Amino acid sequence: MGLETFDVLAALPPTYIRRYVRSVDEELIIVEGTSGGKRFRDILPRYIYFDQECSYNIGLWLGDRWGGKSRVGIKNKDVELIDAFYWFLRKKMKQDNPKILVIKKSSNITIEPTTTINLPTTPVEVIENTMFGPWIYAVFVQNGALRTKVMNQIEQSLRAICDSSGEEVAASFMAGLLDAEGGCEHNKKRVTISVSLRKKSGNFEFGLYAYLLRRLGVKFFTVRDDESIVLRIPRGQLPVLVDKVASKMRCSRKVSLLQQWAGG
Repeated sequence: MGLETFDVLAALPPTYIRRYVRSVDEELIIVEGTSGGKRFRDILPRYIYFDQECSYNIGLWLGDRWGGKSRVGIKNKDVELIDAFYWFLRKKMKQDNPKILVIKKSSNITIEPTTTINLPTTPVEVIENTMFGPWIYAVFVQNGALRTKVMNQIEQSLRAICDSSGEEVAASFMAGLLDAEGGCEHNKKRVTISVSLRKKSGNFEFGLYAYLLRRLGVKFFTVRDDESIVLRIPRGQLPVLVDKVASKMRCSRKVSLLQQWAGG
């Protein structure tokens, strides 16, 4: 199969193009306008090529997205994932100014600086009543057009993109999702993916994840209640999961644990 390409300009509504698009070339689309009484100027990629790096980071974003309708970003405590998404925004999404934050519950909490990955200088945003626990990393760009006109459209097209792409792209997407959203049940030595039914995209996400696991030959079972669906991958399936997905994951602590469980 060839490399799937998402044509951003073709996905924009004609009325949006007439009203906001100011210039187009082979790499970039420039949009300008007014929203909420404020002027904006956003940059969009002309094309998005669904190679393994792109697919991984889309999975990462779908599992750990952060920032609302005007941002494209993720939050996570693993700096490897922040690093991956930072460069995805720079290289694949053509964004010059991604921001990296440390969101802290209290100014008294000290975060040890990382020396393992060469992240840019990290400003600190202090949030006193955060739902994210004592602290967490975040990386994002402030770009409403990228969120609503590109990322949301990609999300709705993911099944079709995966259908027309090779297994390596599907495995890379699952690797990003597991890095972001995969849980490890230590007592059973199995992997879980939890999908909230309180959000509108819950059933869509469950269907997509189930489809991808089946395509990769990974067996699972589900547990459902009124608020969520949990996909559980039993220990006996971990050798298959590790063989197909682990080499594409970036979260070293999860990879180490999965390899240990699969081998034991």
